[in-house]
Order: sequence, then C-alpha cells, then structure tokens
Amino acid sequence: MRLEANTELDHADHDKTGCLRENGTGEAVYGTGGTMVVAGGAIRGGRVYGRWPGLEETALYNCRDLMATGDVREVCAWIMRGITEAGLSGLETEGFPGMQMAQDPGFFR
Repeated sequence: MRLEANTELDHADHDKTGCLRENGTGEAVYGTGGTMVVAGGAIRGGRVYGRWPGLEETALYNCRDLMATGDVREVCAWIMRGITEAGLSGLETEGFPGMQMAQDPGFFR
C-alpha cells in the first residue's frame, strides 16, 4: 500500500464531563462527547474539522457534558466514500441507515 493513499481513523466514544464535576463518590464522571482523529497521507492535514461548542455552562449538554456537534457515522461515511467512491444514497440507506450526509468536509487531498 502506498503511504500517500493511507487513511487512519481513531475514535474515542466518550470523554470526561466538560466541567469535570465530581459524582457522589468524589470521582469525575463520564459524559457525552468524544474525540476523533483522521490521519494519513490521503488526508488534508494541518486543520481541525468540526465545531468547538465551548465549556461555558450554557454551551454544555445538561449543564455539565460537552455538547455533541456531529455524528461519528457521518465522518466514517465520508471516509468510506473517499476511499471506495461509494454512492451517497447507499451509504445513507445501507451503510448507515437513518443518517444524512451533510456537505463534504473535504478530508481528502
């Protein structure tokens, strides 16, 4: 495999709460949100994709968790489309049923 065609996707499905509030046992609790890294020779690097909602109390989900700003399935679908040239309708109905792909984020070179 050529390095310039390589793509890697790493995802963590949860993060600590935005305010790092303690639960009843004095521990920080898991909340919503997550992180994803897309890397490789085929990816347009040097930028952050997505939207940062902030840590102000009004920007948090339930006043404590990082607000979700995207759908992990959509990122996976755009990566699959970039690698395999799969059709949008197939990805939305068969690959990831119920998901609608927004504008192409432009991951690939």
